[in-house]
Amino acid sequence: MTPLMYAALNGKLQILEHLLEKGADPSLEDNNGWNSLHFASEGGDPEVIDLLLNHVPNVESRTAMGVTPLMIATRNGKLTAIKFLLQKGADPTVEDKMGKNSLHHASSHDPEVMKLLQSHVANCHT
Repeated sequence: MTPLMYAALNGKLQILEHLLEKGADPSLEDNNGWNSLHFASEGGDPEVIDLLLNHVPNVESRTAMGVTPLMIATRNGKLTAIKFLLQKGADPTVEDKMGKNSLHHASSHDPEVMKLLQSHVANCHT
């Protein structure tokens, strides 16, 4: 992991801004194909995610296993990050390499997460 990835995971917005100003590359990946946006989604801070989306503009960025930032936020029950990623165009029906989507990950969390994702899917298909 790079310092930028650690800062993204831990929601350190000022450190992220500093590292980006100094030329840190948010698109670099770790051994599992995670970039800084994936780590920011695990941390769940929408401001951090927003900053990184300016540098890694693909909200559907995939890890080596095909996992998206929305799946990561959902798997970790980060409701605020989930809402933000949905507003930025993340698709909860996109599947990873195991055939799971964000709805699968939501089934093991707070019912509010599932309701939010289902509502978003329903609104997109009407």
